[in-house]
Amino acid sequence: MNTVSLFSGAMGLDLGIEKAGFEIKVCVEMDKWAVETIKANTNIPVIDRDINSVPTEEILSTAGLDKRDVTLVVGGPPCQAFSTAGKQRGLADFRGNVILQYLRVVSEIRPPYFILENVRGLMSAKLNQIPLEYEEYNSIKSIKGSVLQFITTEFKKIGYNISYALLDSANYGVPERRERMVVIGHLGDRVPIPSPTHSKEGGFNTKPWLTLRDAIGDLENREDLNYIPLRPQCLPYMKMLHEGQNWRNLPADIAREAMGKAYDLSGGKTGFLRRLKYDEPSPTLVTSPTMPATLLCHPTQLRPLAIEEYARIQQFPDNWQFKGRIETIYKQIGNAVPVGLGYAVGHQVMEYIYGRINMNEEAQNRIPYSRYKHTKDEEFSLLFESRKENKKGKNTVMDNLINKVEGYVRDNISQFHEARINKLKKLKLEELLKKKNPYMYKAKNINAADQLVRGLASAFMSSAEETMFGDWLEGLAIFVAKEVYDGRKSSADGIDLEMDKDGCHYVISIKSGPKWSNSTSLKKQMENFRKAIKIYHTSGNKNVCLAIEGCCYGTEHSENDTRTKICGQEFWRFISGSDTLYTDIIEPMGTDAKIKNELYQKEYDAMITKFIVEFASKYCDENGCIEWDKILRINSGITYKKTK
Repeated sequence: MNTVSLFSGAMGLDLGIEKAGFEIKVCVEMDKWAVETIKANTNIPVIDRDINSVPTEEILSTAGLDKRDVTLVVGGPPCQAFSTAGKQRGLADFRGNVILQYLRVVSEIRPPYFILENVRGLMSAKLNQIPLEYEEYNSIKSIKGSVLQFITTEFKKIGYNISYALLDSANYGVPERRERMVVIGHLGDRVPIPSPTHSKEGGFNTKPWLTLRDAIGDLENREDLNYIPLRPQCLPYMKMLHEGQNWRNLPADIAREAMGKAYDLSGGKTGFLRRLKYDEPSPTLVTSPTMPATLLCHPTQLRPLAIEEYARIQQFPDNWQFKGRIETIYKQIGNAVPVGLGYAVGHQVMEYIYGRINMNEEAQNRIPYSRYKHTKDEEFSLLFESRKENKKGKNTVMDNLINKVEGYVRDNISQFHEARINKLKKLKLEELLKKKNPYMYKAKNINAADQLVRGLASAFMSSAEETMFGDWLEGLAIFVAKEVYDGRKSSADGIDLEMDKDGCHYVISIKSGPKWSNSTSLKKQMENFRKAIKIYHTSGNKNVCLAIEGCCYGTEHSENDTRTKICGQEFWRFISGSDTLYTDIIEPMGTDAKIKNELYQKEYDAMITKFIVEFASKYCDENGCIEWDKILRINSGITYKKTK
């Protein structure tokens, strides 16, 4: 039965579909090395361009088919964000979204069946900017799961009956815990979700899960395997760990040393310094097996999983040739749908076509499709309806957020005042003299010791306070993002916050104000953004990852190829969803401000008095005149290191 494959990748889904009895007639794939892989293993014609530029007529003509000859369309379009910063760009991105392109091809061919595969994030992705042609969806805009609701509604409009669920690949004979969203469409009655054929213990007439040993046990001692070596910094610790262990099995002091900054992060962190276990299914294969947070180390060997083992776990044939550098091969396999999962869904459709299916099998199934609740169509629809109702109470929710934020500010603003006072207590006169420009003060005709000391101290503390308050605002922004979008403090260098919003992952650097950088620091920040995005994608995440430079005050907004800069009200709205939070937080910041500033002023005056006395004794002559040459020697003179 003739099948069109969109977003074919390395053909994991397609191999499963063909195993179920369908025949792939054409592939559409734009990744260079995935295209080479398809060509190396099949004679199937490939259209190697962005699907946005591929007319449906070209797909059919390349396949040598009339649209009436097509039985099935399959594909796994990446789950892109349906919104970005800026209204016009958001609308353009909406219309160019690849899931919409999948919808376009299906609506123009109208095959009896389609299968759409995607990541779990599709069930939480939100619509934001909506073009006029889809204005009927404005009522569900910004609701979690509105993208899935939109897609399924659009398919139903053109006559398809839809079934969908999040499926754990291990439940379908794959030696891997990999969960994927699968949507089945039929121009007719609803096709039931395939029942699991496997389960952890093998109950309810299912077989036990396949394990890592089943998949790769015979490859353990082969010397011709291809892999990226483990990172040198993790080798000493991996030598201490045995099969099935991770960093938690190290001695406490060594564990902290091994984990570094990640030690204090929240969450289970089970992917750090992880050796896999032979007698369990593999965890989800990511696009690089050596990333710190998602390490896939062989159970017994001092190396990560090899690409040959990756292929076995994803159930590619041993003779399947992957093209490209080893990094791109890991990526192709890590992004693929396991062949066994593709087969299970394809087999279900084939059985339905031939009338060999039990239409009551969903009601009779006793094995959960995945470990997550509300991820089957009927359950999700009820959940989404409740979210719509909850949206009506959004103002109440936002009021609750503002109350929490105000409470946080009142409870924590004292940290800023304490930091100011601690800075004063630790400050030394020579530190002041070294930090500021003495030429400027001479040029301003400042000749009295008290004038100079007060000027230096004022300039120094003003700069220090900007940094201290910026650090405090960073904590406030992280608190807000955590409350609204379950954001978290990032462990990546130069990144303060990470969060997921509207189906997109954001890496965010928080700045006090917009004028924080010079060319060197800006260049470093761009490098940090690129590294953070790379780490996110090489950890097996398919969602779009965007970098945000967020400034707590200001009105500047700009964009380059690496990041989007948003300031003031726009930034606070971005992390909270509230248009007024940026003004709501100002009042509680004055909590006990008068008392705190009186304490600070007392310490400040005492410091000034002490520094004036010290300055007069060290840097003034017997007539009370400032000896500028002495100041310049400690401020600008050449210093020599003593040699032994």
